[in-house]
Order: sequence, then C-alpha cells, then structure tokens
Amino acid sequence: MPARSVCVQTLMLANHLSSSLTRALLLANERRRLEIGEDKKKAANLSERGMADVESITLASVAYYCQEKYFHHALTAANEGLTMCCNDPVLIFLKAFTNLMEDHDAIHELDRRFRESEKSAGNKALYYTGIFLWLVNRYQEAREHTDRLLKISSESKEQTLILKGWIELTDNKNGNTKKAIGYLKEGLRDSKDIFGLMGKVCYLQKEQNFMIALETINQIIATTPTFMPALILKMKLLLAQNNWDQTLETAQRNQTILDQTYSLVERSLYMAPTDAEIATELGFQLFLQDKLRDAVKQYTDAMKLSETNMPALTGNVDTAQATLQQYLQLDPSYADGHLFMAQIYLAQCNFKECSHSLEMGLSYNFQVRDHPAYHVIKARALKKMGKITEAITTLKMAISLPGVRRSPTRKGNWAPANISMSDRASVYLELADAQHLNGEQHEATKVLQDAIHEFAGTPEETRITIANVDLALSQDDVETAFSMLRSIIPEQPYYIEAQKKLAEIYLHKQKDQKLYIRCYKYARDSYSYV
Repeated sequence: MPARSVCVQTLMLANHLSSSLTRALLLANERRRLEIGEDKKKAANLSERGMADVESITLASVAYYCQEKYFHHALTAANEGLTMCCNDPVLIFLKAFTNLMEDHDAIHELDRRFRESEKSAGNKALYYTGIFLWLVNRYQEAREHTDRLLKISSESKEQTLILKGWIELTDNKNGNTKKAIGYLKEGLRDSKDIFGLMGKVCYLQKEQNFMIALETINQIIATTPTFMPALILKMKLLLAQNNWDQTLETAQRNQTILDQTYSLVERSLYMAPTDAEIATELGFQLFLQDKLRDAVKQYTDAMKLSETNMPALTGNVDTAQATLQQYLQLDPSYADGHLFMAQIYLAQCNFKECSHSLEMGLSYNFQVRDHPAYHVIKARALKKMGKITEAITTLKMAISLPGVRRSPTRKGNWAPANISMSDRASVYLELADAQHLNGEQHEATKVLQDAIHEFAGTPEETRITIANVDLALSQDDVETAFSMLRSIIPEQPYYIEAQKKLAEIYLHKQKDQKLYIRCYKYARDSYSYV
C-alpha cells in the first residue's frame, strides 16, 4: 500500500474508531444473532451458577449500551438473555426497562410503581429499584437503596457492592472513585462477575491505566468471547495507547464482518441519508477495506451534512484536530484535509481559523474554489457570524458554478464530475435558508421551487421537500407542512428525518405527546432491521 494511503488510513482510523467501529460491531453482532439464532433448549439445562452468569453478562451489556445510548441493542441483549433463562426475573425486568427507555411517560410510570411498592419491598425488589435508579442517573436514591439492602440482608451482597461501585463511578458530580474501586474489589473477591469486571475496566480507564484495563478486558474476552462490549472496549483501549497496528489488525481480522457491516451501514444511510454519523461510518468502512478514493469522497459528503452537529468523522474533536494538524504538516497540499479542518473549526465556532483553513486549501489547490463545498462551508461560517448578506453572495457564486445547475463539465481535479447530487442540493438549501434569515421570503421560496424542479425524481427530492416544510412552518402554515411530510413513505430516503420533523410539529405546535411518540415509533420500526 502506498505510504500516503497508509498514513491517511491510520489518521482516519484514529478519528473514527471510537464511534464508527462501535456501531459497526454492534450491527455485525445483530446480524450474527439473526443468522445463527440462539439454542433455547439450553435454558432447561442451565445450572444455578449458569443463570447467575447470564444475569451478570446481560446486566453488563444493558448497562454498557444504555450508557452509550444504544437502547435498541440494550433491548436485544435483554432478549438474548431471556432465550437462555426464559423466566429469570432480573432479565424480565431488564427487558421491560430497555423497552421503555425511549418513552419518558412510561419511565415515570415505572418510577411511580417502584415508589408504591417501596415500603414492602423484598431484597430482589430493592435491588431492581437500585438498578433502575442508577440507570436513570438518580444516583443518590440508588445509593440509599443499596445501603438499605446491605443493612437488612447479606443475600446477594457481592452484586449489591458491585452496583455501589458503578454508582460511584458514574456519578460525575458526587461520585468517589476510591470508594468505587473498594466496592468493586470486595464484590469481585470470590467471583469473576462480568458486570463487576466491566466496572473495574471503567475505573482503570478513568485512572488512565490502559495497560491493566486491557489485561482485564482480555480476561473477560477469554471467558466470554461473544461479549461484544468487551471487544469494543478493547479497540478503544488499544487506540488510547496509540497502538494503531493492533487496532487495525483487530478491525480487519474478520473480512466477513467488514462485508456485513458495510452492507448494513449502506442500507442504514439509505434510510437516514441526513445522518452525518452514519454517512461518516460508511466512509470508515471504505477505509477499512482500503478503498481510499471512495472513502475520501464519502467523508466529504458526510462533512457537509450538518452545520450544527459535528459529524462523527472527527471522533473526539481534540484528538482528531491534533492528528489532522500533524498530517497536514506532512502533506500541506492535501486540500481535503484543509476542508475537514475548516469544518472542525466551524463546529467550534472558531471562524477565524475556519477561514484560514479554507484559504490554505485554496492556496495549495486553486481549483478548490470550483467545488461547492468550499463555498458552503464559507457561507455557514458567515451566517454564524451574522454576515447574512455576504453568505448570500457566496452561495450565489456557488450556485453559478459549472455542474451545480445542469451544465457542461470542465476538466480538472475539482471538475463537476466530482460534484455529487448532495453537494448541489446543499447549495440550494443553504441559499434558501440564508435568504429566509435575511427576510427575503419570496426569493427563498423561488430557490426552493427551482430546487424541486432541479431534483425531481432524485433521492434529494425528499430532502428538498423537508426544507419546504421548514419554510411553511416559519409562515405558520402547519397544514401544508403536514401534507408534505405525510406524503413521504417509508421506502423513500429521508423518511426517518421526515418522521422526526413530524414529531416536532406534533409536540411544539399541537402539544400532542401521543402523536409525538408515535412518530418516533414509526421511525424506529422502519429502522428495526439493524
């Protein structure tokens, strides 16, 4: 592989692994479960110790996924545990909890029921309540329940101590890490409880003791090789030690997984084409498969999807920024790198450095100015600075570029052949938004009408429709907005985005929480294949 390719691949690996590979591995694990299935007959043969192990593994999985906001995967983990221990009350509780996580009304109802039964609660009920309170970040109440449980019973003392350790670890305001490791060590004294070991890894991460944390993770993987959170954390720990070779080797050791994750992410992006994180994840998959040219294009597309939420391409912004700066010192002529850097500075509202990065890219490759991405980033920065008129001028210049409207092509590295349909649509949408902000409603409406004509019958048509919805709402034309959004069917791109927009209208315009929740359920159902 050429040196530049290796360098860029390592750079992007560092930037994306924590978020992109996590989701990719989760998707692959879901597919594996669907294809292989679980042997439910094993449930009848499980010993009491085996059921305890299943409880611990399931609780560790649910806790990890809830902390990472992967509620669908938390539910899947609970269901997987129930296939092994079909009547286990802990697992039934975890399934009920994960099913309700995205429904706040249901969470409040569950909380009410816990409070009603609190006075007569037995040991198990107190333990469940402690888990619930911890998972919903009510740490002080969780402490009170675990303390009460330790006073009234020695049953399940180890489990309760491990839970107390987790409470201290995750309470960023009042937690005590020294107490946390003390509770965890005592809870793990006579066992290798997975939930407890994961707590130990969390503690070691906080202490930046990555070597011992990695040893603990390897211990978990050795005993439970199918435990996906441990594999994810191993990747992150390797990355934290700047061990690029082992990280990449771990990622690439199974080509079947890479093929599956690419297919799943590609399908996910079709269903949610405005999701910058998924778009970036697809670029990461292309990098892992050494398809450098395609990956660079995909990252560029992802970079332009959102001006308010920094795309996942930056991973940890500080780390990504430092790594990208180092790479640009080695190869300052890398024009895409300067555009990436401009996007990072834009997300940080550092407009001076954003402008400087754009000009640096222009100085090394003057044809950058022939690509709409340059103008869109510049216009977004100007809008954030309140320079709306200048932003409009910049975007009008962009819309007149060859290839933005249907026009003849031109030669060069930044030729219109490299201008995607998404790039072109972004120029129209940014211009309409700037004109709307400037009080030019008639002009904004005309630009969107031109866009509808320009992109009719293309995947971007739905995106333009959603922009028209925003314009209608700004004029309090709710019925028109409803009509446009309801015309978007599940098979179309941007359907999930449309359901989110519809949900916001129900909540903020009509104050209807039930219809608000229903829209998100529809969006979830259309996404349930992952």
